[in-house]
Amino acid sequence: MKPRSTRLHVAASDDELEAGYIITYSLLLSHGVRADTSVAVLYRGRTWILVEGRSVRRLWPDADTVKGWVRAVLRGNKRLGAKLARHGEWEPPLRGVLCVNPEKPLNGDPDPLSQSRIAVYNPVELGAACKYEAGGGVPLPFTPAVINILWDRLEEGLPPAPSC
Repeated sequence: MKPRSTRLHVAASDDELEAGYIITYSLLLSHGVRADTSVAVLYRGRTWILVEGRSVRRLWPDADTVKGWVRAVLRGNKRLGAKLARHGEWEPPLRGVLCVNPEKPLNGDPDPLSQSRIAVYNPVELGAACKYEAGGGVPLPFTPAVINILWDRLEEGLPPAPSC
């Protein structure tokens, strides 16, 4: 088994719960955290919430914890493993990235997924220059989990989705 590539999920959200779920579903596995994965959420167009899987602490997938976790990070709690940056002080790499439209059906073409390990979920709002495009097939907060699973399968040499 070859090592996983580094992954970055980038999204924008105006809602604490949605931002928390984007972070949660980008980083969590069924029994752990994706140490090779980072997530950046532009919150309310002003503040980047930056989280690396290898540093995150106390993140669980239930709604109360997720919302409280985001609130604590925004209040400056550094023990949770997240950093804050003002919009303009930090910008994600948004050129030649995989742009994911959560409302679009998931396509079966593995090529876009295999070419980029940076997924952007609000490309127009964030000003991303898309090189590849894919559908997510599920609502935004859950889409990073789907993209991670597809990347996992491709890195294992498997087709993007099991045949039915």
